[in-house]
Amino acid sequence: MDFLLQKVISNITVAIYALDGSHRLIWCNSAASRMLGTSLDKLIGDTASAWQLDKLLHNANTEHPVVSDHEGRPGRYKVTSDTYMVDGVQNVLLFVSDVDDMLRQEEQKAWQDLLRVISHEINNSLSPIASISQMLQQHYRHHSDNLPPGFTEGIDLINRRVRELIAFISSYQQLSKLAPALKERVDLTALVAELPLLFSHRVITLNGPRPLMASLDRVQIHQLLINLIKNADESMGSSADSIDIEWAEEKGRLLITILDRGVGLTNPKNLFVPFYTTKPNGTGIGLILCRQIAESHGGYLSLENRHEQTGCKVTINLPLQSPA
Repeated sequence: MDFLLQKVISNITVAIYALDGSHRLIWCNSAASRMLGTSLDKLIGDTASAWQLDKLLHNANTEHPVVSDHEGRPGRYKVTSDTYMVDGVQNVLLFVSDVDDMLRQEEQKAWQDLLRVISHEINNSLSPIASISQMLQQHYRHHSDNLPPGFTEGIDLINRRVRELIAFISSYQQLSKLAPALKERVDLTALVAELPLLFSHRVITLNGPRPLMASLDRVQIHQLLINLIKNADESMGSSADSIDIEWAEEKGRLLITILDRGVGLTNPKNLFVPFYTTKPNGTGIGLILCRQIAESHGGYLSLENRHEQTGCKVTINLPLQSPA
């Protein structure tokens, strides 16, 4: 029975922390480890305040979710606490549910269901239009006499737009097809050093410890960084200003910061809404995929306007190693 109980507690999604009378961690489950993005052995014996759990503890058992910016992803949490006695000493149990994570999963599922229906219906209409327009293209190229002005160009435009729309719809299927992160030991410094080579027209400054090893899916993190640098580069237009990339280790976590000198964020509330984009040829899925990649690594992605000057600050916060 004890073995069964231990299995249940270890596999539930609610983070559970056991604290002694001095609010030191004496036990926690796997969900708690994932929430803080570190291994269990690093948590046991440490204080609640060291991991910014004291705010959650002080605001436990309230009706509304607790807003907290701790070592894991900042967000809102439903927090309850209770006490229990061991050898005459009163200990504390802290139960933490990630409200944002639950809402995001439901939101993501709703978008995926909607996109699946839309993609199916639109593709059913676009495919025959593409075939017909292609057939007309081939036919009228060989029978171009006495055609109205602009007729051939119009057929070409229809065919091109249909193909672009098919590619546009297909791109949204990536939202539900992100593969699980295949982590391995990667030198982040070597990974970041490749970025200036891909943006040779832009000055990119690099600042961080060398080397810095982390448990990452190299392909996914590389794509995440490329997407974010591309966004920064496009926001700066023809400006000759630089993009600054900084990285550091902090309390067992990897912090990557990208600073640009572009126009900044005009509508932060819509950053992670599918279909929303401020780019003329954007699809509105780049940042969503970046956030999914960060969260699949047990981390988070945040964007905000810079305070000291115009531009955007992107922060990527990831665990240095996979929780045990």
